[in-house]
Amino acid sequence: MEGMDMEPDMDSTKEPEMQAAYREAGEGEATILMSGREGLQNAVFAEMLELGAAGIDESGRVVYNKNVRKNSLLDIVIGLPASGKSSAIVNTISSEFHSRVIDNDEVKKRLPEYRGGWGADRVHKESQKIADK
Repeated sequence: MEGMDMEPDMDSTKEPEMQAAYREAGEGEATILMSGREGLQNAVFAEMLELGAAGIDESGRVVYNKNVRKNSLLDIVIGLPASGKSSAIVNTISSEFHSRVIDNDEVKKRLPEYRGGWGADRVHKESQKIADK
């Protein structure tokens, strides 16, 4: 492309939206690398075990408060991240068959560094570890 006048690359970190994202996400290492988190991990694991099957509350939100039927059925739902697996498939199966949902996205929400999604990358591996347990 010799001779063409091209604009210089824009530094995206100067954009107000990116600066806000960096402020919200914060700095730090992946939480899986932090020591002394066994108590938190065990507490989140115990909380996940207490969740019931999916149901809908009076405001239309999905809640995990229905009885879990313990039998030999296992449904594994796979797909791309943020493709709607939980809302389109998982919660429907859980509600219909009274099954427990094991979802590391639900685990993430219970880790303080998640920060409403801003720290999702930081807690990803740790949430997988807890969900695998």
